Amino acid sequence: MKTIRKLPCLLGLMAAGLSAGLKAGLTKIYTADSHRLHAPPPGSFHAEVPARLETAIAHLESRKFTIQPSSNPLERVKTAIARAHSPSYVEMLQTTVGGLTSDTYVAPSSYRSLLSSTSAWLNCVDHAISSTGPSF
Repeated sequence: MKTIRKLPCLLGLMAAGLSAGLKAGLTKIYTADSHRLHAPPPGSFHAEVPARLETAIAHLESRKFTIQPSSNPLERVKTAIARAHSPSYVEMLQTTVGGLTSDTYVAPSSYRSLLSSTSAWLNCVDHAISSTGPSF
């Protein structure tokens, strides 16, 4: 099992489970380059680092899964976020850098990562609604 900073790469374990139970070609997996931007502040430790995503993607690709870029108009993404969160909370996420809670950090690029993650989620929902197979 690959480890990142001496912690098991849980995302990698999840990817192993996906690749064992789902068929490549039938499962859509969406991501975006900006997901790699959500990194802990320099000098701090956190299990959620871009290397975890890289490990999961590499494993899935080695199992012949296709990783697709998420793509949605920015306005659709912001509308989805606004339906789930108050304007003050969204503004706080845009302007905060540092610890949000004891186990959650916000980096300067986290909001951009949030937008792309929401876009990927919207792609997954669209794919599920179309009944053409599972998506992540």
